Amino acid sequence: SNAVGGKEDQTAGMGWPIHYRYNETGALRITDNTDITAITNSFQTWSRILTAAISFKDDGPTTSQYANANDGVNLVSFVDDQYGWTPGVLAYAAKTVKMDASGAETGQIIDADIIVNPEFANALIGTSQPGEAGTPGFYDIQSIITHEIGHILGLYHSGVTDATMFFWLQDGTTHERSLEEDDKAWASYKYKGNNYDRKTS
Repeated sequence: SNAVGGKEDQTAGMGWPIHYRYNETGALRITDNTDITAITNSFQTWSRILTAAISFKDDGPTTSQYANANDGVNLVSFVDDQYGWTPGVLAYAAKTVKMDASGAETGQIIDADIIVNPEFANALIGTSQPGEAGTPGFYDIQSIITHEIGHILGLYHSGVTDATMFFWLQDGTTHERSLEEDDKAWASYKYKGNNYDRKTS
């Protein structure tokens, strides 16, 4: 997440459902729409937490390609080549946090863009079917986007190694597509749903 410093307790303040769009180019190397499938599946994954009140709306493709703090569009882009990329970083959730009258952060995220480093364009792979194995040498788009959505919801990195929000993504893996109990617990604590106090499997 590209929220260095700032308030630790951040929450999505865009209203529900959170609307998102994706750049029409998608991932440069992929032409079979599996990149778009990966994006939509990622948002659906967070929406399906039974104990959390989280929802998203897909507003479809857009020509916008760059992270923009003030455009009111929550963008997913694989082609932002103007961002100040740190070497080796796969993706960022670039968040805009609301300020109060005194200039202090409120902790409310009012705009968030997920951008995937174009330098990895030849090492990305989309989603063809549920439960598929990873491909060595390639990074799974659905895993990347699912992780970054956690950041736009205000979640930080987890110390649990098999959690989606663990800070490191290994190539050739897909298990980060699905949320683990640590991910679900934090999301549910921040956005309590009707079933929050009920035990679920």
